[in-house]
Amino acid sequence: MEIEKDYPFNVSLIKELTKFSERTIQNYTVKTNEIVPFFAVKYNGEWRYTKKAVQTFVLMDVGVVSGTEEVPKYKALELVYGVPVNFSLAIMKKER
Repeated sequence: MEIEKDYPFNVSLIKELTKFSERTIQNYTVKTNEIVPFFAVKYNGEWRYTKKAVQTFVLMDVGVVSGTEEVPKYKALELVYGVPVNFSLAIMKKER
């Protein structure tokens, strides 16, 4: 796997495209990697993202998906990756 080729985007681009802070992006990245393996990878101390991962953040930001605080995150994963919302919620509840 060529990290720069397969994961060409970084946190700076997501910050530029959305209203999310770097801390929010990183927190969401850690949680999302548990649901969608390889959503992002840490390379040389920096999170790297695929195009689909960036699309997920943009969908959450522009409000294409709305609802309670947690549902938009998981609905965006469903739209981009096909991961059912109920599956994502079940994984997060199991960790609590």
